[in-house]
Amino acid sequence: MRIISGIYKGRNIPGKVPSNVRPTQDAMRETIFNIISNFIDFENLVVCDLCCGTGAMAIEALSRGASFAYFVDISRQSLDFVKNIIDAFKIERQKYQISLYRAEKFLLSDKVNRNIDLIFIDPPYKNNVINEIVSSISSSQFVPDGAIISVEYGTANSLLIPGNLEIIAERYYSISKVSLLRKSSDKG
Repeated sequence: MRIISGIYKGRNIPGKVPSNVRPTQDAMRETIFNIISNFIDFENLVVCDLCCGTGAMAIEALSRGASFAYFVDISRQSLDFVKNIIDAFKIERQKYQISLYRAEKFLLSDKVNRNIDLIFIDPPYKNNVINEIVSSISSSQFVPDGAIISVEYGTANSLLIPGNLEIIAERYYSISKVSLLRKSSDKG
C-alpha cells in the first residue's frame, strides 16, 4: 500500500497490516479520492476515518491538504498500526486524534469537538453495522450540511440512506461497493 497523492505521495505504508484488517486497495482508494475531489477541495478539511483499519484513507486526505484527522477503531491492534504510520510519516500531533471507540457511537460522543467535512466508513463486512453508523452520521451535530461520506460495504449488504443524506456517486469492486453520500438539510 502506498499514498497516491500529496505531500506523502509514493510513500509506502510501513509494517505488516494486522490480520484482522482488510485495507482498501490502492486503485479503489485512488478512484474514491478522484470522485471526492469533484465535490470538495481537500485543503484544510477535517476528516474522520471510522473503522479506520490501516488509517490509509485519512492519511491520504492529510497528504492532500486536510488539516485534521480523527482515526477511530475498536481494535487496539489497528490503532497501534495507525500510530506507527503516523510516527513514520512524522505527522504533527495537532493534526490527528486516535480514538479506541465504536464507530456508530463516536460521532455522538464527547470525543468530537469540531465539524467534520469528510468521513470514511469501512467496517468489517460480516459485522453489518454500516446502517447504524450511517444513521449516527445523519444525526450528528458535528457533520454539517455539505459533508461528504464515503461508505465502503459488501455487496451482500443493503445500505439504508436517511432522508438528510443523498447519493452523489457509486462504484462496485468485486464483493465491495462504495457509495458517496452528501449531507443536506434540504432532504426529507
